[in-house]
Amino acid sequence: MLMDDDILDERPDELAVNPSLAADSSLRLEQAHRALLKLPENLRSVFVLYEVNGLRYREIAQTLGIPINTVKVHLSRARERLSKLITREESTKEESCTKTCNS
Repeated sequence: MLMDDDILDERPDELAVNPSLAADSSLRLEQAHRALLKLPENLRSVFVLYEVNGLRYREIAQTLGIPINTVKVHLSRARERLSKLITREESTKEESCTKTCNS
């Protein structure tokens, strides 16, 4: 019977095996962080409390002193804006690379 540590030793970490995955993961994390900083404070606060800190809607509402429905709306808007910001940044990078890489 394998112990937990033995199981971990048998399954190598994908990021350790493939450094390009680690680099891509790091770039995506930086990209998400930059996008998060561009959000208005009210949206960013709800997003971080929910997605990062794991608070529930009710807990966020109590912490921020806002109605639960406002928490839901802010979270939805934050996700939507983050998606658009990240997509826009990716397309800008692709355009930039196309111009410089093909020169």
